[in-house]
Amino acid sequence: MLSVIGSLVAKQNIYVNSTRFHQWISADSQHFPSAKHVYSWSKSQIGENQKVVVVGGSSVMIGAGQSEIDTFSNRLEERLGDDFAVINLALNGGGTFGQGAYIADKLSEEGYDVTFISDFLPLNRPPYLNYDRYQYFFWDSKYSNLISKNSFLNQGPAGQSLSQSEILMWMNSKLHFLDLFNFISVRLIKLNHSPIYGDLTLTPLSRYPDSGKSIGPNDSYPFDDSDLKITQDIANQPWNLTDLKYSIKFYKEYFSKSSARTLLVYCHNSPRYVNRLTLEERLTYLTGVRDQLTQYELEGLNTLQPCLDFQESDYIDRVHLSKFGAEKLARQTELWVRKNYED
Repeated sequence: MLSVIGSLVAKQNIYVNSTRFHQWISADSQHFPSAKHVYSWSKSQIGENQKVVVVGGSSVMIGAGQSEIDTFSNRLEERLGDDFAVINLALNGGGTFGQGAYIADKLSEEGYDVTFISDFLPLNRPPYLNYDRYQYFFWDSKYSNLISKNSFLNQGPAGQSLSQSEILMWMNSKLHFLDLFNFISVRLIKLNHSPIYGDLTLTPLSRYPDSGKSIGPNDSYPFDDSDLKITQDIANQPWNLTDLKYSIKFYKEYFSKSSARTLLVYCHNSPRYVNRLTLEERLTYLTGVRDQLTQYELEGLNTLQPCLDFQESDYIDRVHLSKFGAEKLARQTELWVRKNYED
């Protein structure tokens, strides 16, 4: 009986008042949206004859440091106009394959004109090896038939036995446990309790607003020596060519066969940190990133470095953008999208 109810509620858009997966309806507070609910939510945002831009990736793309209205995705939709629907499927701590890529492909297969835009790390790994808290979405998408049966992703990792994550998500997807659990949490009584935010009420999640705030230059996070250390480590790390080739092979295999046109976005760290590197470190860092992106481009993948001329005021910390940076990112991305259609 519960599985039957779950199969019925799986088709509903339960996130009607949200434009992104903010802290209360994401893994940040131990809420894990099911693939079917994300798919229903995405489709609800597309108007008749609209082209679709799906935004995936990390907290940079979801709009950490930006209020709901000031997000990069909202600014991009405003710039593109009524002919486009921009769907923000990025996640805090997410990777290129967090959830957006699978939804973009599914929509494209259904006949929508789709562009997928995501940030990425050049040495990114496949979804079943990376970003542990979002592994479930890959398996859920696979067993919910959101990933095409012809996709090489359905073959699974070569030589690897079934993982616990895969087995549990097979059960969740086929018996609709997660769909039912999330429907109850969003519409009726909150069943998940966040150890991070400490909220123990039973108020349904549909009543929790997107509480993200825009952080201006005067309110940006103070300089952090540990973040400078991360930037220095990035500049000084010896990039493993074997890992890079593996990463390129995976991206190429996926996106060259993807039914959606794809743009992989890479933003530099804030000048606040990069400019504190020694001259040698800075040149090594900039050259290393450029060389890696060139390798992706040589394999036919679209890449963009939109933040080359960004200032400290465009960031709130080492990597996240202020509302000014989000506007600039939207401007650069809009140009690519329009040129892509002209070509």
